Amino acid sequence: MDATDVVLVADIGKSRCRVELRSGDELLGAADQHGFPGVHVENGPTLAFDLVLETTTLLPPGLPVSTLTGVGAAVAGVEASEAKSRELATMLSRHFGVPAAVLSDATAAHLGALQGGPGTTLIVGTGAVAFRFDEAGVLHRADGWGPYLGDFGSGRWIGQQGLQAVLLAFDGGPATSLSAAAGALVESPTMLPAWLADMDNPYRAMARFAPWCCTQRRRVTPSRTALSARRAGA
Repeated sequence: MDATDVVLVADIGKSRCRVELRSGDELLGAADQHGFPGVHVENGPTLAFDLVLETTTLLPPGLPVSTLTGVGAAVAGVEASEAKSRELATMLSRHFGVPAAVLSDATAAHLGALQGGPGTTLIVGTGAVAFRFDEAGVLHRADGWGPYLGDFGSGRWIGQQGLQAVLLAFDGGPATSLSAAAGALVESPTMLPAWLADMDNPYRAMARFAPWCCTQRRRVTPSRTALSARRAGA
């Protein structure tokens, strides 16, 4: 790629979508908005595609978007579905009329942090994964298995443990000061399931409760399911 080529790059995570227009090392413009559940979910490629296009319209006016020479997207959920990742790349390439590449957001973070060299990165946001490329270029990873089977220690996981502690206290279990924090979300803990179900991105919604969990003095008691999983070596 020539240093004067104009490329569109997107970081599409579960909490945020960021789009940048770049020419070599120069940042021409950027725009941010909400994220999405992941490219692996039902209709994921279309959700990601529409999100990129919508965020691109938020770029400052007057930028040379029409002169693109390539599109690159780092996307959540790539590891879970190669077919849907290829579908997204095809959609982007056809729309912009230039080559497009789609890779996992974790791989992109590793490349950005270590410039393609060997080493380990720990990426913790709404999800959580550890990536390591060794000297031979072989990938080693831990977790990153999504909200149902993994992402331990992520923002979603912490927030979920906190909300579960609130419901456990409501059921007569150990009291938690997080009950007061949950009061900023709903009038009664009984409304938490419906509140979460109404969210476009429930994982992000739970992750937004994580800061409350981290600032409370009382320790959040993990659910019995989480404790059992950790004792089993998950």
